[in-house]
Amino acid sequence: MIKNTLLLITMLFFSAELTAQQQYDSTRTEIRNYRRTLPQQTDNDQLTKFPVFPLNKQTTGTDDFWTVLNPKIQFVRYNSIDFVNPDTGWAVGMNGAIIITTDGGKNWLDRSFPTNTHLFRLDSYNGQVVIISGHEGIILRSSDGGENWEEIESGVTTRLFTVQMMNDTVGWIVGLNGTLLKTIDSGISWQKVTIQGYSELDYFSLEFFDNSTGYIICNNGQILKTNDGGEKWELQITGDPDELHDIKTFSRERAVTGGISGEMYYTTNGGDSWIQAITSLPSTVNSIAFVDDTLGYTIGTIDNLTHITTDGGITWNWSWNNFGEQFITFVNDSVGYNVGSEMKIFKTIDKGNMWKPLIINSDLFDVFFISEQVGWIAAPLAYEETMWAVYKTTDSGENWEYDQSVPYSNLGPPTTILFLDSLNGFIGGPSNKIIKTTDGGNTWIVSNVNGLNNTDGYNNKFFFIDSSTGWAVNTKGGIIKTTDSGLNWFAQLNHFTSTSINSIFFHNPSDGWAVGSKSFITTDGGDTWVQENEFDSKIFYDVYFKSKTVGWLLGDSLYCTTDGGDNWKSLKNVPVWFRGEFEWVDEEEGYISGFPFYKTTDGGNTWQDMLNTPGRSFSPFSAPVKGFGYGVGNKGLIMKFDDRITSVKEHSVLNPAETSLYQNYPNPFNNTTVIKFILKTSGSVNITLYDILGRKIINLIDKDFYKGEHFVSWNGKNEFGKYVSSGVYIYRLTIKTRREVRTFDRKLSLIK
Repeated sequence: MIKNTLLLITMLFFSAELTAQQQYDSTRTEIRNYRRTLPQQTDNDQLTKFPVFPLNKQTTGTDDFWTVLNPKIQFVRYNSIDFVNPDTGWAVGMNGAIIITTDGGKNWLDRSFPTNTHLFRLDSYNGQVVIISGHEGIILRSSDGGENWEEIESGVTTRLFTVQMMNDTVGWIVGLNGTLLKTIDSGISWQKVTIQGYSELDYFSLEFFDNSTGYIICNNGQILKTNDGGEKWELQITGDPDELHDIKTFSRERAVTGGISGEMYYTTNGGDSWIQAITSLPSTVNSIAFVDDTLGYTIGTIDNLTHITTDGGITWNWSWNNFGEQFITFVNDSVGYNVGSEMKIFKTIDKGNMWKPLIINSDLFDVFFISEQVGWIAAPLAYEETMWAVYKTTDSGENWEYDQSVPYSNLGPPTTILFLDSLNGFIGGPSNKIIKTTDGGNTWIVSNVNGLNNTDGYNNKFFFIDSSTGWAVNTKGGIIKTTDSGLNWFAQLNHFTSTSINSIFFHNPSDGWAVGSKSFITTDGGDTWVQENEFDSKIFYDVYFKSKTVGWLLGDSLYCTTDGGDNWKSLKNVPVWFRGEFEWVDEEEGYISGFPFYKTTDGGNTWQDMLNTPGRSFSPFSAPVKGFGYGVGNKGLIMKFDDRITSVKEHSVLNPAETSLYQNYPNPFNNTTVIKFILKTSGSVNITLYDILGRKIINLIDKDFYKGEHFVSWNGKNEFGKYVSSGVYIYRLTIKTRREVRTFDRKLSLIK
């Protein structure tokens, strides 16, 4: 896979600590991934013809195979975040997004409201009553800490901005067109307050220092101030020509503000005069937060750019940091939170010196699982402690931890991962750096790489033919080889630096292919590589050979050869719209990641589209066992695939009139079909499939069900786990209740 967004990363390395080793069933011996050692195959094991099976585009039921592990919240821009203590908080964003946490941001629950309206700010005084304001005059209220929400009538349709709850009952909201709303009943109702003489201004934010002193910041650099709890307001002028976006108060006399112009202003006399800060900011100020009276931060429209003051806002110095651009807040003198676009949520525990992401939202370059439970993902663009990360899971992807055992100072941003077994593994990075583990990732050592003319490239892919002999390819036309289990690597090819080699494959120790923007073959173990000129105009992302004669190339299409690569044919019935990779579990079962996502169970004779959702395209994919795997993609997407088990899903249908067995869908089908049945009363349910001669194929379910609507899927396998042949089959529903036993039969058609 071409990884084309990494080279702009600055190499800021930090040291790392060690973590505990994962568990793995080391007795397992079958080959699961084409990048591992593959069993030798004979030349007779080949395709007799190219696939001509038309793909079944009816993918109803295939979503049952997929579980989205990350993100578990809406992938939107989050506009604001608020905490009542270091652990309990909420964040809101576009399209009604609302998330809550009770453990300091380690875990988030989605409590989004069903609206397309953008939510802008929120506030809570006591942690139970939470108020949210947003576009189109929307106000949401929760009285149970954010578990449930109701929409409150605001009386306006304009955009609402800052909300501030002064105590359990009194609160304020400001908005465009002179909108000022006040509640005195905990947000149950809101009344519009008109400030005479200034109702034509736009109100962008407000902050009360106490029950008496408060500020509203407006357009044209104007500020409204009250000294009597909002009964009367007076105009103050900063001299700024544009909108002011945020204000922070330290006392009745001191405050700091800024806005769209990038100029910062401060006052030490309650706003009688506003002084322009010494430093102008190069970006719009969206949010201001202070840790104490002197240390403060601003963030704005330039992503990851922040400005810091250590003198209470008189001077500001810029700094690149891990930031969202929308909102920043501090809960106490150490802990702070920050949000922004693309699901950015960060936390600091050291006054803002370092910010860590609370959600994995960066592009993921590789994934590798050594078992169903244990795996790693490479996130070279993640903003972790070293600005990049390897994440590890030991619970099937439910939770991911930043892997501190990886020596990031020696590796840099990780780009590719491969494990040969439960103990021996490799991670590649930029400048052709490789690290190796022999204890399952507990510790890592740096491999020696010699002979490459260009050392700027980063590793794209590993391949090992056995435990000692392997190759790696990079983005600068380089191929390196090891014969001592990856401790030392030596160059075999130094092509043009404009040549990116994406993948490499050997079907025996001598004969191999390397593909990318150029393609090469070798017949002597890589000592010499010959360029395949017929592919000069094509880019290939992966290569796999089932035998010496039968192989595939993955590029703008899927190509197949049956004569060792002398001739290739594009398989038009297997379109490839998003670049991906091969993942072979054994000789028969393999996958093509990307979009569409294909699976074969007959050695590549036919390919079935298993995911017909463009928004979920991903590459690469790792399958530790048959019928089960993990895919990763951009913006932190992590998905789990499992089509091994016949699944049952239950849905509620109140008081159905009759018990019914529905026709399966799709029908005819090739891969998986779904059977729906509705029960009028609760009872014991059995669904069994038979062939046309009445011989039992498989029992799908045999258990008690409540009344209502239910679904069961069949993956075309018999009770021994073998795929059955094409034909007509009968599925029979038997329902036993206290009063009767009823039977329903229907036919289905399986086509291969």
